[in-house]
Amino acid sequence: MESEIDFIIEEDGILYPIEIKQNPNVSADETSAFLVLDRLEDKKRGMGAIICMCPQPGALRENVLQIPVWYI
Repeated sequence: MESEIDFIIEEDGILYPIEIKQNPNVSADETSAFLVLDRLEDKKRGMGAIICMCPQPGALRENVLQIPVWYI
């Protein structure tokens, strides 16, 4: 399991993990480190994302989005 998360945005006790990848082909498996946040008792994990070189935004799974770098 990967053991780092590139960015975490916190708002109102909810943590939004973000991974950055240069590859245009990403998968939800690349966000396995996000599960570490579920162990924090005083915080909740919100929607996560991978910012990448993909052509269009989309869902990788229910709680993980892929976001093209040009989108931000």
